[in-house]
Amino acid sequence: MTRFSQTTVPGSGDDTRQSLTIHQEEKRDILECSMHTLSQGQALLDRIKQTSLHAKATTHATTAACYGIEKMLEKLQERRRQLEHMWSQRKSYLEQGFRLCQLDLEIQKVSVVLRW
Repeated sequence: MTRFSQTTVPGSGDDTRQSLTIHQEEKRDILECSMHTLSQGQALLDRIKQTSLHAKATTHATTAACYGIEKMLEKLQERRRQLEHMWSQRKSYLEQGFRLCQLDLEIQKVSVVLRW
């Protein structure tokens, strides 16, 4: 099982808090990398277009390259949207787990009091 396919809720409030922190850090890292990739892809696309303007001839290869790069950038953007949705679901799941851990602690405290 990879760190991205974990489906269980951590067993304690501290573990859940730690999972939420890791979740946010991994999300930030992946988003930063994808933004860098998008930026580099756009820069490459712009450079190819500028080069073709200076050559005063747009070849089929240039058009095909630009089209291919644009399609890859669109796919990356779609993946980012999918990841955002999945991260939102995972965060909600972890927050619910955290609330359950808190509820469990409260129930344990009440149980101790009632036993006296």
